[in-house]
Amino acid sequence: MRTRLSTPHGQARLTEEGDMLLSIQADTECAALYAQGYAVGWMRLWQLELTRRVADGDLSEWFGEGSLPTDRFHRDLGLRELARRECARDAGTEQAGHIGAYIEGVNQAISERRRPLEFMLLGCRTRPFVPEDAYLIAQLKYFINSAWQFELLHTLISGALGPRRAAQLFATVADDGSTLDPLPRNERGDWDDEVAAMVEAGLAGLDHLGMASPDLGSNAVAIGVGRTASGHPLLASDPHMGNVNPGYNMLCKLETEDGLAVLGSHFPGAPGIVVGRNRDCAWGMVGLMADNQDLCWARIDETATQVHVDGVWHPLSINPTEIAVRGGRPSSHTARSCAFGRMVRQRGNHALFLRWPALDCPIGGISLSALARAHDWNSFRSGLSQLTNAPMMVVYADRHGHTGWQATGLIPRRARPLGSLVQSLDNSAHRWDGYLAFDELPHGADPQGQTVAYANQYARGMFDGWPHVSNRWHPPSRAWRIAELMATNPRIDADGACAMQDDRVDLFFRHHRDSLIALLPAGSPLHAWDGDTRDTQRALLFERWMGLLTAGLARTALPAALADRYADAWPAHRWNVMAILNQHAAEWGIDDVTVFAHTAYRQAASNRSDTPFVEFRHTLRRHPLGRWLFTAHRPYDGGSRETIHVARRNTDFLTSSQAGTSAGTHYNFGPAFKLVHDLSPGGATHCLINTPARGEPFGWRLRRTLRRWFEGRRMLTRLRPP
Repeated sequence: MRTRLSTPHGQARLTEEGDMLLSIQADTECAALYAQGYAVGWMRLWQLELTRRVADGDLSEWFGEGSLPTDRFHRDLGLRELARRECARDAGTEQAGHIGAYIEGVNQAISERRRPLEFMLLGCRTRPFVPEDAYLIAQLKYFINSAWQFELLHTLISGALGPRRAAQLFATVADDGSTLDPLPRNERGDWDDEVAAMVEAGLAGLDHLGMASPDLGSNAVAIGVGRTASGHPLLASDPHMGNVNPGYNMLCKLETEDGLAVLGSHFPGAPGIVVGRNRDCAWGMVGLMADNQDLCWARIDETATQVHVDGVWHPLSINPTEIAVRGGRPSSHTARSCAFGRMVRQRGNHALFLRWPALDCPIGGISLSALARAHDWNSFRSGLSQLTNAPMMVVYADRHGHTGWQATGLIPRRARPLGSLVQSLDNSAHRWDGYLAFDELPHGADPQGQTVAYANQYARGMFDGWPHVSNRWHPPSRAWRIAELMATNPRIDADGACAMQDDRVDLFFRHHRDSLIALLPAGSPLHAWDGDTRDTQRALLFERWMGLLTAGLARTALPAALADRYADAWPAHRWNVMAILNQHAAEWGIDDVTVFAHTAYRQAASNRSDTPFVEFRHTLRRHPLGRWLFTAHRPYDGGSRETIHVARRNTDFLTSSQAGTSAGTHYNFGPAFKLVHDLSPGGATHCLINTPARGEPFGWRLRRTLRRWFEGRRMLTRLRPP
């Protein structure tokens, strides 16, 4: 890769700090973004091309008929159509100029470099990128922050269990330890009439469609001046994603002669810095898990050209296409849509429609330039207001000593909190009515105690009194553990914040220790465990036991296929299972909780088939050489869904259909990178990322990076003074 570039927008110089961070110094902002695009085209071309093909529904052209289901789904979504609309809408704007410079850089790299090894193994070539592709990739990243799959599962399980047991299984544990009902109920404990009717209607629609049988997690912490050793704020950011090789993030630093100075995480495909800091302020973004999508069923006519809504037949827009299939004939596909959503499933004369805000509204600021140049809380909020896409909770700190939080993105305005259920398009009462204004979204500044800690939990101080945004939250364990660690260190420094990010204590176990110990047979090694998951043998035993308790409980009332999906879909499942075992076991047909728990424990103790590895999968692992060359492993060394440093078994972040399957049950979800920003004068950013900026595909070369990652050895970097 070149270290100096002459761009149409000025000169740029590229360097790599260690192998973690790409540093760009340029004359102008557009020259810096051109260089950023050039570096991405050189270092991450496979990643760019794969992401574009996922969004376009073009995987089968390279991977064969196994990718057709993924391609059909993305053709139904019509993300290319939305990208084309956004690109035309933005023509002539500053953002269009930034995206244009970035794409020019990508294409220069494509013209200069040899094909990456992945392309050679497949015998394929890429085509030049166009600005529309940046909007396409942004639309995919927007859509991934999804709620619709939970709506499907929530409706199925709620219909199977009824109001009392469904409320026990899906109750939210708030940060003060209280619980919130997932759906409104009356004084008798039954669903009110509207909820009952909606569940019944949703189940009827799913039954018509043949679907009546069978998250994420991140942390951001702003620490105010009264709690830090330096007397200046710290901000720690730690988003969680699938473990893939190369990772979906690059750490970048952009500095220009015209005043831009920003560093942090770049998501290849669209320009700028998503999570990071400039000279004045720092910010972390955490998934809000907002209820921003609706899954609706409706009647369609025999020709699938009309849909019945509010008693009237409406025409469907029809878009026939062909999907190229490697090694086979092209497959025809027809996408259908209407004003109420995109059709994603049809069975007979019924169909399922998916609606999300991008169908109605512009995607907003994807180059994030306004955040890069923000200098205080007000200018930062002004920049955030331009992000009209994926709902996020943003945690903020600045060099002036202020901290704050702001929910952002398009969140539907609902009369009642019922968006987490499948609904009928023939009932307009449950449709959302526009979107919450930016100032209506939960936000606040300089809280008492000067610390803002968000880890996907329902925090009463953040959400009480604001309009409804979601029915799905993570348990408070990560946030409680952050508070516990800070309480032991009244004046925390950057090293302390880094140690906090690396913490692997399972606070769920500590919180419920007495109840759990009472359910264990004598002689269990868990009697002497303190919840530190770095004791991997006990941690794995506990995880197996809790998994069997959850599956066993759910299977007392649900079909196996549906019961087995519950734990993955509901982040707080362990908390709900413990509450049921302690308070409602008889309702679930469990006469003796101790016998039930001992049976699950014996099975967990005898099953040692788990391979305790963390696996970093390459998306070309279906190819025999790709699987051998590109996959990397490291021994599991602690972490669970309840810990600050998360380790979890999960699927790939974008798609797994083109990548094959992996033997065993490796951990393949966790922190993507860790940043701690010291906002004192000249303060450094402490960086750690699990795949290098260069995106090294070879598994054996990645092991050096993974060793540093598992040892927590961060690199320090600083922005140049003005």
